[in-house]
Amino acid sequence: LIRMQLEADIIPPSIEEVVLTRSEGNPFYLQEMVKTLLDKNIISVNHREVTILQQDFESVLPGTIQGIIMARIDNIQESIKSVLFSAAVIGREFSRPILEQVVEVNTDLDRKLNELKSLELILEKQEAQEFDYIFMHYLIQEVAYNTILVNKRKELHAAIAHAIENLYADRLHEFFELLAFHYEKAEEWEKAAEYLGRSGNKAQQIFSKDESEDFFQRKEVAIQKIYEAQSRKRSFWGTIKTLTPPLVVLLIPIMPIYWYVILLGNNKFNFSETTILLGGLVSILCIWYTMTMWFLGVVPFLRGKPKLYDLLENQVRIIFEDSSTLSIDFQDIKSVRFLDREISNSRSLFRKVVDPFCRVSTNRKMTLSVWFRDVVLNILPAYSFGLGSKDGEIHVQKKKGRRFARILLPWTNSPKRSKDISLFPYAPWEFFEQFRIAFYSWKRQETE
Repeated sequence: LIRMQLEADIIPPSIEEVVLTRSEGNPFYLQEMVKTLLDKNIISVNHREVTILQQDFESVLPGTIQGIIMARIDNIQESIKSVLFSAAVIGREFSRPILEQVVEVNTDLDRKLNELKSLELILEKQEAQEFDYIFMHYLIQEVAYNTILVNKRKELHAAIAHAIENLYADRLHEFFELLAFHYEKAEEWEKAAEYLGRSGNKAQQIFSKDESEDFFQRKEVAIQKIYEAQSRKRSFWGTIKTLTPPLVVLLIPIMPIYWYVILLGNNKFNFSETTILLGGLVSILCIWYTMTMWFLGVVPFLRGKPKLYDLLENQVRIIFEDSSTLSIDFQDIKSVRFLDREISNSRSLFRKVVDPFCRVSTNRKMTLSVWFRDVVLNILPAYSFGLGSKDGEIHVQKKKGRRFARILLPWTNSPKRSKDISLFPYAPWEFFEQFRIAFYSWKRQETE
């Protein structure tokens, strides 16, 4: 094997002895040691004969296989080494499209991948559908990965996860496990927990409950990390920044009251019972307006956006920025549906006119009673957490709750009391698919 690797017929016994002793007969170790001897100019090959160039080469040669691999990597040009490190963070197998998203824009990727192939650090897989390259040996990938600084490693894991989300957005469910792994390593705990939960639910549906346990345990660890990060106190300026918009909104009702007081103080203004009645009505309307703005807009704003939508066996749990949680039990849910721009635009012109906000599902017949109940008496948007998403949203309709009454009784505008709730998870369609399956599976079991 040494002769074949060096393309030589004559090899000094001392070289044979050192290589065989240190590699302990492992073919991969042996090959890496021979390549290191060549890379470090310890030996040369001329006319199929090996010549020793450094007599005390044993002290120069690294003592472990990891050291030997590291010595080979050290000899690589920096720009090529950067590509190798990025590939190592992707995994033992890696794809060209993902790598393109992670390396520098001006990188001559073809040349550098060919260089890594010629150095026998990576191999190109034949007839590969997704991951078209593989490291020659797992130890090469491991050593390259461990060489990267921790912070740089986190950045690369995050970049790889974002690249996967962008490249495979139409079939993201195939990559849940991979996304969970990279977001864990990037320490982006919100997305890590969400994808770990999805991976666990996916494994539970395809295999068995035991297969999903590892994902669920890792998800709980990620959730604890979310709590730890959120337990830190909000800064003074962060609090001011949060409170300013809702306080400005609440100042609006003061303006009509202020002008009314000015009018009362004007001697020319006719002070009468009508004036008092009018002033009382204005004050009541302003108080009602203030309460409406507070409960419909300010309270959800102050609560903040959810950090995680967690799908459990019999409920969906929402974890907020302040570490508070909200659970919606499956037994309280009437229906679940997905809505995005494409679904909304595909409706008939009649539907768009009579139901501009798509309150009625496209597969339901639009009768007068349905229109009055679900459109006319449902003019307020569903209770939502944070801002909407261009990728779509999930509408949850509960069996009990208020719709139109939220205007008359604004303090009833809460996720517990509202009949309609909108959820905006990452990759909403994929989450909806698992949510729908989990909900109707639970429903079927309840009826059985």
